[in-house]
Amino acid sequence: MKKADIFVRIATQGLVGFGAAPATMATLMVAPLVYFLGNLGLSAHYYLLLCVLFLLCGAYIIHRALPAFNNYDPAAIVIDEMVCFLFVFIGISVTMPSLIIGFGLFRFFDIVKPLGIARLEELPGVQGVIYDDLAAALLSNIILRALMYAHVL
Repeated sequence: MKKADIFVRIATQGLVGFGAAPATMATLMVAPLVYFLGNLGLSAHYYLLLCVLFLLCGAYIIHRALPAFNNYDPAAIVIDEMVCFLFVFIGISVTMPSLIIGFGLFRFFDIVKPLGIARLEELPGVQGVIYDDLAAALLSNIILRALMYAHVL
């Protein structure tokens, strides 16, 4: 197996990236990790540090995997959704309701790409793959914060 093949397998999570609704399935796969990390009792600063470390690792993997694809943001690469989903819960208490609502918001913003998020996909290379998902995560975080402030969550 070539080294590039390893990065493609990680970036696509094996067959997940080539199945039905790959981004949604990948986000579901990482939800238990988000729940676990959110309930470790980490401060928001440490959780943010973990998110950034995951983001840097994911960016490197995507950078190494992208040459195997002919598309600027291939749907088969799903590690970006997995990494960026962590950002939805920075400073958010992770409960089952917040996890479900955060998941729904993140997938909605990642699919619909409102407020200029779609334009982020046009950025070259890794940035075009990751920034739209990161923007979707940050919008989801803002709405979750508003719901917490309104005591809905």
